[in-house]
Amino acid sequence: MQDVPAMVEALSRLPSDRRTRWVAPNGYDDEVYIGKILRVYTKSHFLDHVMRDTGGHVQEILHYKLICLNHLIDVVSYYPPDAEILPRGEALSTREGWIQ
Repeated sequence: MQDVPAMVEALSRLPSDRRTRWVAPNGYDDEVYIGKILRVYTKSHFLDHVMRDTGGHVQEILHYKLICLNHLIDVVSYYPPDAEILPRGEALSTREGWIQ
């Protein structure tokens, strides 16, 4: 088995559409969403997975994706998020203290 750094290096040389093809062999063209940095999906592979593999849902599940520089953050919920944009320079609370 290859070591992880060698696999990551080999994967990074692939075009972006081929990097994710192993997750979705037919691509992502069938997904339906609005937004660019914050996406709201009405149809997605992740939503299909959650509905199929976690079961017991009594109401519609909502799927949101936050596109960051180094991460894709998928969130599923029964309710829309409660979020606000903070004014520039306003401090955020963390366990370690305050950050600007």
